[in-house]
Amino acid sequence: MAAPVSGSRPEGVAAAASGRPRRAWPLRLPSSGGAILLAALALLGIEAETTWQIVQRGRATALADARAAANAAAEGAATAVNRGFLAADSALAGLPNLLAAALPGPGVGSGGGTEPEAALRAGTLSRVLMGLVESSAGLRDLTLLPAEGGAPLASALPVSRRRPPPLPHAALLPPGNTAAGAGGRLNIAGPVPNPATGEWALFLSRRVALPGLPPLLAVAELPVSVVAAGLAGRGAWGELEGQRILLVRADDRVLLASAPHDEARIGRALARALAEGVEPGRVIGLRRTLYPAINVVAVQDTGPALAGWQENEGRILLAAGGLAALIVVITGLLLAMLRERDRAEAERARGRELLESSIEAMSDGFVMWDEEDRLIVCNQRYRDFYRESAPAIRPGATMTEIMLYGAHHGQYPQAGPDKAGFVAEAMQHYRRAWNTAPVERLLPDGRWILVTERRVPGSGSVGIRTDITQQKRAAADLAAARDEAAAAGAAKSRFLARMSHELRTPLNGVLGMAQALASDPALPPAHRDRAAMLEAAGRHLLDVANDVLDLAHVEAGRMPLRCMPVVLVPLLEACAALIRPGASAAGTAVATEHDASLPEAVLLDPMRVRQLVLNLLSNAVKFSPEGGLVRLRSWRTAESAGPPRLRLEVLDQGPGVPASQRAKVFDDFVRLEHPTGTPRREGFGLGLAIAQGIVRAMSGRIGVEDNPEAAAQGKTGACFWVELPLEAGEVPELAPAAEAAAPAPRSLRVLVVDDVQTNRLVAGALLERAGHRAELAEGGEGALAAVARAAREGEPFDIVLMDLAMPGMDGLEATRRLRALPPEEGGTVAVVALTAGVMETDIAACRAAGMTGYLPKPLTQEALQAELARIVPASQPALG
Repeated sequence: MAAPVSGSRPEGVAAAASGRPRRAWPLRLPSSGGAILLAALALLGIEAETTWQIVQRGRATALADARAAANAAAEGAATAVNRGFLAADSALAGLPNLLAAALPGPGVGSGGGTEPEAALRAGTLSRVLMGLVESSAGLRDLTLLPAEGGAPLASALPVSRRRPPPLPHAALLPPGNTAAGAGGRLNIAGPVPNPATGEWALFLSRRVALPGLPPLLAVAELPVSVVAAGLAGRGAWGELEGQRILLVRADDRVLLASAPHDEARIGRALARALAEGVEPGRVIGLRRTLYPAINVVAVQDTGPALAGWQENEGRILLAAGGLAALIVVITGLLLAMLRERDRAEAERARGRELLESSIEAMSDGFVMWDEEDRLIVCNQRYRDFYRESAPAIRPGATMTEIMLYGAHHGQYPQAGPDKAGFVAEAMQHYRRAWNTAPVERLLPDGRWILVTERRVPGSGSVGIRTDITQQKRAAADLAAARDEAAAAGAAKSRFLARMSHELRTPLNGVLGMAQALASDPALPPAHRDRAAMLEAAGRHLLDVANDVLDLAHVEAGRMPLRCMPVVLVPLLEACAALIRPGASAAGTAVATEHDASLPEAVLLDPMRVRQLVLNLLSNAVKFSPEGGLVRLRSWRTAESAGPPRLRLEVLDQGPGVPASQRAKVFDDFVRLEHPTGTPRREGFGLGLAIAQGIVRAMSGRIGVEDNPEAAAQGKTGACFWVELPLEAGEVPELAPAAEAAAPAPRSLRVLVVDDVQTNRLVAGALLERAGHRAELAEGGEGALAAVARAAREGEPFDIVLMDLAMPGMDGLEATRRLRALPPEEGGTVAVVALTAGVMETDIAACRAAGMTGYLPKPLTQEALQAELARIVPASQPALG
């Protein structure tokens, strides 16, 4: 650890270190406090003047913007008025051409013609005027009046044909022309309320001339609401609060229209003339239209116009006040910072001492290097780890120097003879970019440490050394335990395979001879009964061996599954049929019930489902009393609870399963203890454990509950249920029943190959009982010779029953050599494995060797007959 730096310390630091109370500083400015105060006052003055200028200019800008908005609104409204009046003026000016083309034709004189002709002419002109009004967006009515006055000649609206417009006729005459003239300027009269609708309207008139008619006056009625709609929102700023657009007649200041509409002031003269500019409380914009008698005036109240600026003005003043307060606060902070400078120096010295003490108190080794990999500081724990390198561990020494010294003095047992190479490799690992992976190091005293180095960008690195000796020992112990468990599992698998083989081999002789004796008619009935009892005992022992193997598969999590499309209901019915004979002998009935909504075929492993259902059914029959009923039910679960599943239930009327024991009823070797008086049933408690393993391998669930049917009758009973994934499949093509169950079509010539004489005699006896001819061979070499000889003599064997485990040439090698023979020497003969090995590896080896079938020991009459019937009509040599 680096030595503390010596030298003078500030008075405050010395006082803090010595523990003496500090004197309170007198209230005085620091050495540079006066300059700071003067600078602060200058900033406050500048800030006040700037704020005043911003406020004044902002108000002037807001008024200019309001004036510009008023002028823009007036300009836009004037454009809209010009467009509307020009459209109406154009319609009136074009009337002579349109109406002349629509007149009935010549024959009307100046006198106007007969009364029918006048009516026809008026109707024609009215229809043309009606079409013009309907095609116009703004006009309400068009009327033709005699220039000298009188009733309307024609109009677009029928109501207007009976009365003239609601204005004096003189007000409709355009100025500057006599009554007898034609053409002239557009005259704008009104506004007046329409007597029919009560709506204010302007009347635009122009003199027109039509052939054969006296001088006419064309009058267009334009609603004030249409004009007002064209005035609103016409400026670049759109419609503003406090803004009014007025359409005023210039000579008498009469208000023709306004936006927003002011019903009370329409048709009245304004109180005083309006001039463009800024007035107290409002800003006015004025524009003349194309018609000199009409002006557009935009009036903007200054209150709403300045509202936005006034809000900004408040913000500016608030910001200015905040800035002034900030200047004051900063000034105070600067003065306080100057006063705290010496105190901070004292705190820094104390913090350094605390940091050094904390580093020294760490339980891990700590080291710090500069950017050139030179030692800055380390704690005593670090020195304790590197005792052999201690002389070189000094501030300023490089990491390379310290590691080289340690390598030459035994600090690194893993260094080897090339010390320099070891150090170079370690330094290369250390200098990798930023987060270097931790490294484990062995110390000379047998301890292990974890070396962690982290680069600090621009300022060297820090390192931590952690003692991981205990973790290394625990990891070694865990690895040893894992290896022991793996070895135990392998030994268990070897034991099960050996046990299965060694148990099935003698069972083959026991069951084979028992079957032969039980069916021998030469024996007395009592002897045949004893032979049948011997066969039943052997089959029970075989079932125990099969259960143990299945349980081993379950525990290892390797329960083999072969899913395929299977017709479900016949499979379940076949299981019930297998159980019924034994159940009937015990006085128990077996019934089935199936849901019609179940798919005909489902994807599952038929062998495992059969094993599962038979386990549950046999268990139910075993515990049912005489006269009881066992029911097998199957149905499809409701889709509301998730994906539909296949549910199987086996219900019995036995003593039931207590609720306290349902959790362990599926454990290995568990047999429930029932009340006194209930007969103890045979079995080892493996059936339900195997059933649970099968269900889990199929991703299903299994459980037990009370039999609801028995409970409803006041009786006891259990209900074992299973839920499996339900996936529909295609109905498989089944072979004809006669073909599947028929025995061999003729007496077969079969070669039995086995090194054990008992096994040969058993197989020969079962073959002879079935009507076949059997020949026996002791080993693989004898089998090859017998097959070749029979083929050459013209009487080849139909099937070879080949044992696998034989001395010298075993069954697999014999089969491979047999397949190498040409067909004329028996190379295509069907070979069926006859072995006590029932593991998956045994079956795979048989396939690979080219065998056609597989028969496990102990050999039974039923299995032999079924295999012979399957093989004889088959043509392919490989195992199916």
